[in-house]
Amino acid sequence: MEGIADSNRKAYDSVAEEYSQRRPILDNNNRKVIGIFIDFLDKRYANRDRNDMSILDVGIGSGLDLGIFNEQGYKTFGNDISEKMIEVARKNSPDSVYYCGDFLDFHFGRQFSGLYAQAFIHLFPKHQVPSLFEKMFSILEPQGLIHFSTTIHEKPSEEFREKEDYEIKVKRFRKWWTLDELNDFLKELPDTEVVHQYTVHDPLGKEGVNTIVSR
Repeated sequence: MEGIADSNRKAYDSVAEEYSQRRPILDNNNRKVIGIFIDFLDKRYANRDRNDMSILDVGIGSGLDLGIFNEQGYKTFGNDISEKMIEVARKNSPDSVYYCGDFLDFHFGRQFSGLYAQAFIHLFPKHQVPSLFEKMFSILEPQGLIHFSTTIHEKPSEEFREKEDYEIKVKRFRKWWTLDELNDFLKELPDTEVVHQYTVHDPLGKEGVNTIVSR
């Protein structure tokens, strides 16, 4: 049976160009979400210039978010398992540094001021998500913040399923979280503080929750 990482890599290689086509639809929404994260970063790093701070975008999509962080003066870095997604992102955020590989296994060799992980944690089975956060915190500066999002559902489940909202039909692994399940999980994460959390409906009609955490 094909592994989760290989399956997801192939899926996102296949839909990379379609991701890029959705960039204009998501622009305003993503700018608002990133603006909220930046407000918290500004408070956390009140005495530090943005051009001395670094943001790692994990699961980069079309590169839209990296481009927005760049516009705001940050040094930007992107990680994705899909080479095709990185090719698309380079067109939209050419000044960013890119790392291609599985986030859990990748050696970054540095720390970041903030980690931005939109629609990322639900690509992992629940039993792996504690390790995912441990990896995030291990490459985060002591004052740093993690911003992550996932869609919210009525019942929890996880499985390989066809990605339905794209013209190219591909299977990938997906975890469906309920809000209560997610918050119960966060309470059990060692030394983790929920700094801010809010729900949002994106332009594609999905209900999600954005959460900022720190240690």
